[in-house]
Amino acid sequence: GVQTCALPICEEFSVSESRDQSFRGAVRRWPDFCRGERFMIGALRRWLRGGEDWQRAIRDAGRHLKPALAMSFTNALNSLGEGLGGGARRMLRLRTPLSNHVSADERAIIALVGAIQHDRFEHAHALLNYLVQDHAGRTVMIHAVTIAKTMAKGGFNLAAPVAHRPIWTPDQIRLRAIA
Repeated sequence: GVQTCALPICEEFSVSESRDQSFRGAVRRWPDFCRGERFMIGALRRWLRGGEDWQRAIRDAGRHLKPALAMSFTNALNSLGEGLGGGARRMLRLRTPLSNHVSADERAIIALVGAIQHDRFEHAHALLNYLVQDHAGRTVMIHAVTIAKTMAKGGFNLAAPVAHRPIWTPDQIRLRAIA
């Protein structure tokens, strides 16, 4: 089942995720991600759980980043989570910390931070519009920028957004038009 918290973010508690049909966005598995992506999503998932899980995320950040960077990262992640929860366009879904699957919303958050790290702000704004309403966009973007810069300074570089390529090459289009 799904546990809903006060924010419009919910957490999946599926015993058998391979048979879980309520979470269709989870097509990528956790091991497919780079170190920085796993670090960020793990921390975000632990933020949602709160309590001892969030304290563990803070300790992990302190272990992987310099103290000032760790504080900046965790404060920005906390504010990002609150901004996402307060301005979400719909119910956002995050997996449990030990899940091997990644939701579409988690992938969008990773892509948002990756786009910012690679100065792809049009891509970042498109992802931002997908995740949150207009009134929360500025706040979420500010905290996402802080996370992106902090992670980059700490050596956690995320993948750049992939540009879509046309299905047909110009030669194929010309040949098809002639035929």
